Amino acid sequence: MAWLASRSPAAERCGVSSGARQLTELTAGGFRWQVAPEWRDALFGAHGLRLEEWLRAGLARVVKHGPHRTVYHVTLPDKSFYLKHYRLADLRAWLRQLVRPAKARIEFERALAVAERSVPTVAPVAMGQVHWAHGPGDSFLITRGLDGAEPISMIADVTLPTLDRRRQTRLRQRLAVALGEFVARLHDEGIVHHDLHAANLLVCIGPEEEPSVHLVDLHAVHLGRPLGWRDSRDNLILLNRWFVLRAGRTDRLRFWLAYCRARTRLQVPWLAKESAGLQVAGQKHALRGGA
Repeated sequence: MAWLASRSPAAERCGVSSGARQLTELTAGGFRWQVAPEWRDALFGAHGLRLEEWLRAGLARVVKHGPHRTVYHVTLPDKSFYLKHYRLADLRAWLRQLVRPAKARIEFERALAVAERSVPTVAPVAMGQVHWAHGPGDSFLITRGLDGAEPISMIADVTLPTLDRRRQTRLRQRLAVALGEFVARLHDEGIVHHDLHAANLLVCIGPEEEPSVHLVDLHAVHLGRPLGWRDSRDNLILLNRWFVLRAGRTDRLRFWLAYCRARTRLQVPWLAKESAGLQVAGQKHALRGGA
């Protein structure tokens, strides 16, 4: 990447507010960057972003690649993070960026907005885009890694089958409840992910096997007012397309009951009544030996 090989004299200043964070601005190799000060030296060297250096040393590996985007996982001795490189692969993408912000900028700002609503998500530490004088171009987003986190899709397909039956059942049930509460929180906070599926939900498992869910891949996120029933239902249907093939009816019921209990900003009279009836039915099923 020739445009990473040269770095103009760095022009930087502090005081760019990003939520509650103070970011440093710098210009390097034709790119304008906003970066958390404590990450600056780890990310940038004499020739700009250290991506080529990490690739040569085997510290960076490609985890996703397509014509419009490449995602790297970079593991340094004291830091772990993800680097997204957005490209303008065709004329349509170039024209779109004439009137819209760069994709890295959009996801950067949405991550900050989601975090401001107290919803667990990725923590952006740097964002870079081609200097405006050069016209539309590539952009980069760097987010802090979540130690030990796995997508729900990997937990369901890879991790759970390796556990003994008792642990598998316990973790599966806790995941269903945690996910229901998390999605309810999203909807109460007015957050809609239009590409909501298991790979966009990361889970950290605590020492007592308590799961915590985080939202990722925020390019398809919309923020607004708390969701009404129709928008909530449509988003739940989208999520269910993956789970209906991999989760049993009992776990989907656990999810639904947890979701209904956690929805504090949705006033639908029949919802509480239906949830109570389903809870009674679920208890009867459990007494008959259901998982």
